[in-house]
Amino acid sequence: MLLSLTTSNNINTELFQVKDVPRHHVDFCERKNTKMSSGIFSCSTDPKDDLESRLINFIHLYSQRRDDLQKASEGLSLTAAQLQDKHKDSSGVQVLCVITGGFLGAGFGGVTGGVGGAFGAVAASTWARIFDHINAAETTVGFVGSVLGGVFGGAFSGAIGGAVSAGVKASDSPDKGKVRNVVWLTIGLATGGAIGGIFGGRVGAKGGAVGGAFGVLCATGFAGGVVGIVNYLRSSNLEEEKSTKEQMLRKTAHFCETFKLLVTELNSIKTISDKMATSAGAQGVAEQSAKTLTSVKLMLKTLSDSLPITDLPRFISSAEELARHSKRITEELAQMNKEGEKMLVSLMTH
Repeated sequence: MLLSLTTSNNINTELFQVKDVPRHHVDFCERKNTKMSSGIFSCSTDPKDDLESRLINFIHLYSQRRDDLQKASEGLSLTAAQLQDKHKDSSGVQVLCVITGGFLGAGFGGVTGGVGGAFGAVAASTWARIFDHINAAETTVGFVGSVLGGVFGGAFSGAIGGAVSAGVKASDSPDKGKVRNVVWLTIGLATGGAIGGIFGGRVGAKGGAVGGAFGVLCATGFAGGVVGIVNYLRSSNLEEEKSTKEQMLRKTAHFCETFKLLVTELNSIKTISDKMATSAGAQGVAEQSAKTLTSVKLMLKTLSDSLPITDLPRFISSAEELARHSKRITEELAQMNKEGEKMLVSLMTH
């Protein structure tokens, strides 16, 4: 969608079709030995005459496109504001998902961690009674420690894992589930084992580690699944955000297309006025055309940089910058029109 607008000073200028040209402009070109054919200006080799011809074209084109430029710029600002509002709503949902995921992870992780700790305690105590010859009292203590380790280990690691998993799901970020599962598993093993060891000795440590690991895996999966359902239910909002982004790009392309011919004339005007630097009026035109072309270049660069962006917050920043550039270009073109009219009067009176 990016337009190929060349804004260098060495651009090969084109002749543009101009309809309904004011009579005094035609008279001027006739006085200055200017040729007109089918409504196309083609002035003589005199720099003043050539500049006059280009200024006439620019002023006429600007009068045709002034309202369209203003409307297009306002449309860009409105669309950028809509994107920002949608992102604020989406950010609120993401925060809510993170908090909910943390609570769900803690609760579900504690319950499943306790169950896992109980099974781990049975396995650990059976092994210990066969090979380490522990008594019933130690087995009972180990069982209790395993359950406690599983509950607290699963709840603690489940709260962290559930919150992070829910946040990743809600933000639609690239999924690295295997890496995260290893991290949560390690936290669950360490936390459950440490707490189980405090209350249940060797048996409690082993059973608690099993419970903590089992609890965190169940908790993160449960929290991520719940948020996945929420995302599915709000999929229409996500599609609306993507649609608004595409609309922003289309409106930017339309705005660039609106000033395309004006930019072509500006490059010619700047080239000619630079050669007439000794003239005060030409100097003002040259400076204003340079400022306008610089603003155009900045907008086109921002547009080019924003095309590959998929992350919504980053694109919103680019959209706001595009809106600012469009407003600046509209203002610069209006000022250029004023400078051109002043220069035109000066040329026609000398």
